[in-house]
Amino acid sequence: MSAQEQTDVLKTLALAKKKQHRQELLLAFNPNDVSSRPTPDQDRAFREMATFNVQDVRGGNQSGKSQYGAKNVSWFCGRNHPYIDIEKKWPNQPMLVLVLARTSTHYEEHWEKRISPYFEPSSYKVSKVGGVLKTIRFKNGSKIIFFSYENPYEAAERVQSFTGHLIWIDEICGYRPLYEESERRLQVNDGRLLITYTAKKPVPEVRKYIEARSPYKQSYAFDAYDNPVYSAEAKKKIEASLNQMPPEEREKWYNTVRFGAWMEEEGSVYNYDAVLHGKDLPDNYDRLAWRHHEIIDPAASGKCGFLLATEHPLTGMWYLIKAKYLAGEAPSDLLAKVEEETKNYRVTHRTCDPNAAWFIKEAALRKRHYGGVLKDGRKTELIKGVSTALRENKVKLVEDLCEFLIDEMGTAKWSAKDTGKIANSTKFHLLDCFQYFIDTRPKFALPTAAPNILVLLDLANQKRKRAEASRIKKKKNNKLRYAFRVRR
Repeated sequence: MSAQEQTDVLKTLALAKKKQHRQELLLAFNPNDVSSRPTPDQDRAFREMATFNVQDVRGGNQSGKSQYGAKNVSWFCGRNHPYIDIEKKWPNQPMLVLVLARTSTHYEEHWEKRISPYFEPSSYKVSKVGGVLKTIRFKNGSKIIFFSYENPYEAAERVQSFTGHLIWIDEICGYRPLYEESERRLQVNDGRLLITYTAKKPVPEVRKYIEARSPYKQSYAFDAYDNPVYSAEAKKKIEASLNQMPPEEREKWYNTVRFGAWMEEEGSVYNYDAVLHGKDLPDNYDRLAWRHHEIIDPAASGKCGFLLATEHPLTGMWYLIKAKYLAGEAPSDLLAKVEEETKNYRVTHRTCDPNAAWFIKEAALRKRHYGGVLKDGRKTELIKGVSTALRENKVKLVEDLCEFLIDEMGTAKWSAKDTGKIANSTKFHLLDCFQYFIDTRPKFALPTAAPNILVLLDLANQKRKRAEASRIKKKKNNKLRYAFRVRR
């Protein structure tokens, strides 16, 4: 083989290797590790980018939230998003992407560390003004424009000048109109708004915008512990540092450190988060097949707290499906309302405040038997039980049906006089019911009798989806291997 032929072979091999690297980068979650792949939660969010116009993604440090934003930017600019057919959706339209971060330092770091490694240096041109990054222009016509929102009013005005395809806002900006204006600037193109953040401080107006329910919006919480960077030893250190905090502080910080959940106001007892703890009932829910737990906190004043929870028969997850106040000073009137609320539900457990003997006796006469809860000297333990259940994701609240309970959790503050107690706790009857439920809920056990056919169908459907995902992944890998062999 001549020297020229050897040179040609080496060039061909180098070109093939480069092409293979580009294909591997297309699948890689981290451009600096071509073997990296998204976690199940991250993969779900990627897939649903085609479905929802607005995605808000929260996570703690090292959860991958910023890399999720960067990966989507790379797919849009490369016109090769695996879950959005860009050529079909926006034919012959150069992609316009806006990236907004708190400072220019932040967005320059996103470009240099998280976005640019996906591209060949020859495929784009960098424009700076006064040494500060402003624009990236790609050979295929795509463009990235970077903004800082240090001055949020100015940033909102600048966004008005563009009609884009993707806007990524990284971290929380306290100016709600910036989000609303960004969403409007995407409507003409049916574009996508992506918000990634760790919400360590409550920003009420922005939080309302983010958590507003809409068929066009979806929220995600990335678990930092899913990241391989957190070894078992690192997780132990984090848990140990949290355990050194006072109980009320530890409960607030846990979900913030791990999931990037909203940090509640000073003195808050419960760290309820709509993304982590709010959940719709599964499609296969059956009120006659699933077991239910009824909890009641009668009051002599006639204001009675009432909860109804149901358990998924395969996962053991509990869902609160009713949380309301019932009026009825006379036990007979109150029982009639409770019976109406639980009619046509398979109620297997009933719990009542043991101090309401007047109600329990009347219920027994009507063959409704209630178990009690041990309260004496355990008030702090009961409060912590709810916090732990929320922290460990042991219970979900169907938000549309539990508004009053959610409001009480947001209102409850630690007492300044009595350590470990809730201020004005006598008015929170739904919170009392929640505490009783967590303390007395029955243990999970797989059904020994023939399960509901809908449950079996759901299980089979989940198995089918996993098999289908595995088949698609295997098919893609085979295509990549075949393409590489052909090019060689």
